[in-house]
Amino acid sequence: MCKMTPVLRQFSAIFICNLLTLAFGIQSGWAMINFSELQNKNSTFSTGPLTLDEVTLVVSLVNIGGFFGNFAIMSVSKWCGIKRTIHLFGLPLIISALLTIYANNVFLLYASSILSGIVGGALVIGIPSFINEICNDNVRGFLNSIYDPGYNLGVIISFFIGNYLSCLNQAKIQLIVPIIFMIAMFLLPDSPEYWQKRQKEKHALKAHTFYKGSTVNTHIPEHDEFIPKMKNETVEKGKLEEMANNQNMENSTLSLGDFCTPQARKTFSIAFTILLLSITSGTWTMLAYVTDIFEKTGSSLSSKNSSLLISITQIFANVLLLNVIERINRRTLYIWSSILTATSFFAFSIYCLLWMGQPKYEWMPPFCFSCIIFFSCLGLFPIPYILPTEIFQKNIRHTCLVVVVSVIWILSFCYGLVFPSFLEYVDLHFCFIFLGIISLVNAIFGYFFVPETRGKSYEEIMQLLSD
Repeated sequence: MCKMTPVLRQFSAIFICNLLTLAFGIQSGWAMINFSELQNKNSTFSTGPLTLDEVTLVVSLVNIGGFFGNFAIMSVSKWCGIKRTIHLFGLPLIISALLTIYANNVFLLYASSILSGIVGGALVIGIPSFINEICNDNVRGFLNSIYDPGYNLGVIISFFIGNYLSCLNQAKIQLIVPIIFMIAMFLLPDSPEYWQKRQKEKHALKAHTFYKGSTVNTHIPEHDEFIPKMKNETVEKGKLEEMANNQNMENSTLSLGDFCTPQARKTFSIAFTILLLSITSGTWTMLAYVTDIFEKTGSSLSSKNSSLLISITQIFANVLLLNVIERINRRTLYIWSSILTATSFFAFSIYCLLWMGQPKYEWMPPFCFSCIIFFSCLGLFPIPYILPTEIFQKNIRHTCLVVVVSVIWILSFCYGLVFPSFLEYVDLHFCFIFLGIISLVNAIFGYFFVPETRGKSYEEIMQLLSD
């Protein structure tokens, strides 16, 4: 029998967690691929034809759910730990799929979108937190990067089956992956940190052995509290007890002043600004309305096939990112990704201004859109979600992540509501020029303010931010 190494166990654990990300992508893709179909007067879906405002709200309410999901996971994880909390969030996604299947009015679709968004918001906080608790520094960035390809693979699956199945049958497919996830999560133990906080030393040592290997022979600086330096079991237990007591004391004395230190203000400003600029660049929002954009700009492919091409481009970019995330500096990826994304936006703008509607240039919309998505997925979009999990101090990390990401979810909701009108009433070339300028602002911010965290331990990152 092949024995799994600790690193392989870490990979397996995060892979299982990202099954829920895959399921979230499948459900998100349902609204995207059927954006036009749901408005069709001949729609066969049980709700009947919906208005543009109603379909826009179905797509955008995911962000409202994401807002509540951030706070939900913070509350539940304090009670039962981050691993068990991620496990529990498979249930809302199953309920969301059932609401879509049995929806006979638009309000059930609204409820389904909100529940799906709650899971998405929880995953944005939950999976990076779980990674920080169980994974080594040298694979942290790689494992944090799995979220995007997992989500995008789900969207691809949704787009693919959308070409062959009705809206209702697509919704039924959504039930498969969450059920597999719910079963697989029973195979994983809780993190060492979960047991340490509850002062259960034997369980903490066992969990650490599962995720990190031998507590005697393995030395990982960031997790010294779980790696006793002596073989005597009594000393091991005593050290774990001391660390657990210190951590409990740290948590009990957390106050407003902890969030107002110069370092805390600096990291909060960086995290909030980089996420805000990433969202404002429009790449994420454009994906939600991809079929509508292709119908407006013209293409040699159908809107659904063009959408499938974009999703395949995403997954290709995500796979490439997984191979370079621990080889190329995060800051470098972010800056150059922003510059190349801006260039692609400007090229799309030129097409809309000069060549839109001309048959010999019909290849440009899918090409330009693919370039925008490809380059943004190499840094502009993923790095702003990886960086905050690495730069916050441990005692305030969870709270700060929840606050920052919750605000971003609300802004994404507002942005998603106005974006269709933006496309409808503003010339498309002006839209893409604006988004290109925002992408350049991302590059400028990255050059002057984003710290480099690749391969650095927690202590090294804190020292870097305190300088």
